[in-house]
Order: sequence, then structure tokens, then C-alpha cells
Amino acid sequence: MDDDRALLEAAARAAGYAVVGWDGACADCPIVEGDRLGSGHKVRWYWMPLHDDGDALRLAHALNFSVAFYVDHTEVIDTIRKQSWIEPDTTLEAARRAIVRAAAFLAAAGSTGAGGGADAPPL
Repeated sequence: MDDDRALLEAAARAAGYAVVGWDGACADCPIVEGDRLGSGHKVRWYWMPLHDDGDALRLAHALNFSVAFYVDHTEVIDTIRKQSWIEPDTTLEAARRAIVRAAAFLAAAGSTGAGGGADAPPL
């Protein structure tokens, strides 16, 4: 799955969010809807885990991911399902992309209780 929009849509499903629109000024900045604060109320907001460290970290936390930085790569580890994803870079941008890729994989495989399933786009 190379298309950022497809990655973000799948990652949003893994987090239990629905993509309800896109910002015309930013190709990979979806507007999502979900229970952001755990209050039981749905809200909408701009969700940018490929650009925003906080959004990416909240996504990693929600899916029980650990992030490890090594000399030549970044690894995202799914501590529950015992899987990992590697991004061949050590920048924060690489870490955000690895987190989103891992979440999208879970959604595509239907491995998360928050969303996903067989209709998810392939990686």
C-alpha cells in the first residue's frame, strides 16, 4: 500500500476513526470522526499522523505499539500480536510513517478490534 490516502484511511480504521473528508490544501490530511477523548461523543478533527508526532504517538499508544530507534532503521513493534515493521531510516518522519504503515497493516488484516477487515486495501 503505497498511496498515503489509502494508508491513512486504513490506519484510521485501525484506530476506530472514520475518514469523513480531506483537506483540499493538504493531500494527506484527512478529517476523521470518532471518540477522540474517550467520552463516548463523536467529534471531527484534522488527523495528521504522517506529519504530527502527537497524532502518530497517540495512534501507536492506542494500538499497543512500541517504537524503537536503531543506528540504521526504526522499528514499530506490535506488543500484543508479536509483529514488527521496519522503516529504513531513523528520523521522526520515518517513525511516523512506520506507525501508520503498521496500523494500516492491522486494519487490512482485520487484526484490530477497532476496525479493519477483508475489504481493507492491500499493503
